[in-house]
Amino acid sequence: METNQSPTIAKLAVALAKVQAVMAPALKDSENPFFKSKYADLSSVWDVCRKPLTDNGLAVVQVTEETDGTVIKLCSTLVHESGEFIRSVLCMRPVKLDPQSVGSCLTYMRRYSLSALVGVCTGDDDGNSASGNHAPAGPAGVDAKTAAAKARYKSDQGAMGSAAPKPIPPPVTPPANRAVAQGVLISATPPNTGGYVSYLMEGQQREDGKDMKFATKDAGIIRQLNLALESKTEVALEYQPPSNPRFACSITKLLD
Repeated sequence: METNQSPTIAKLAVALAKVQAVMAPALKDSENPFFKSKYADLSSVWDVCRKPLTDNGLAVVQVTEETDGTVIKLCSTLVHESGEFIRSVLCMRPVKLDPQSVGSCLTYMRRYSLSALVGVCTGDDDGNSASGNHAPAGPAGVDAKTAAAKARYKSDQGAMGSAAPKPIPPPVTPPANRAVAQGVLISATPPNTGGYVSYLMEGQQREDGKDMKFATKDAGIIRQLNLALESKTEVALEYQPPSNPRFACSITKLLD
């Protein structure tokens, strides 16, 4: 039977304690256009833990293991130069089994497994505040969102594992004359004379079997959809079907 750790981890534990004493939080410097939020990507997590791990004789090895082909199994091992180790196994099913979805799923798994194994926390990039790019301050002159994030980080210092999972939101129920779509954008057209930009979405088809076409002239929605198109990130949106199926559906809003 495979074990999740070596018979003893005394030397590893001492080394990991030293790592966590000096390790900074990973900055949320990547943007998720689907959820309209920032997150610390895999590179950011490695940036904050690579040197502290190396300085204390520790390394992390992440390899995949064979499965039935419908799930990805990632084995992450924290090893010490003494030979002691702690191992974590994570299994996840990608949305699709094409290379893009499998690669994205594997990167997601590597990031969360590494953070949990080493004890990496995430924090806001305070450079935005220094340059004046922050939300309006509250009544007491404090950005409540930033203050809350820093408070969470301080309470989590020294703790191993990932942050507590967010509650699952209730299903979205669109108005009667609207519908929702979810999929990967595959193309976009330049703005027409009316300022509308049209997008094609793979996986959401019309009655004639063709890819669904959506259009909007909202600058904020266009910016988010262009980011999603560039990164091949799946998006969800609410739209109003046209009376004539030859015309593009009008995007009402993006969904979280």
